[in-house]
Amino acid sequence: MDVHDAWRGIVHAVQLERGCSCAFVGSGAKLYQFELLVDEHRTRVDTVLRGSYGTQFKSICQPALTELRATVDAVRRFGGRDGTISNLLGTARHMRAAVLCAA
Repeated sequence: MDVHDAWRGIVHAVQLERGCSCAFVGSGAKLYQFELLVDEHRTRVDTVLRGSYGTQFKSICQPALTELRATVDAVRRFGGRDGTISNLLGTARHMRAAVLCAA
């Protein structure tokens, strides 16, 4: 595998996690299937970022990935099921992460 194939694989894995995360957050934690996919793709991303080319990419994407994951985890804890998602997404930190999801 050359460096271009490795980077394409990393970007693809990150985009899959981002897509599932956005669907889960956007649904207010009501789409259980996407929650399962978030876990699956998060594990895959963690694996590829530990690879030989992943460490270089990690320094580029880690801040946005950390914020995205914090939003998903907060929605899991507080959003949707108990009606507090609007309060959660109203905070500046989580709103910025939601915008990153939509970008």
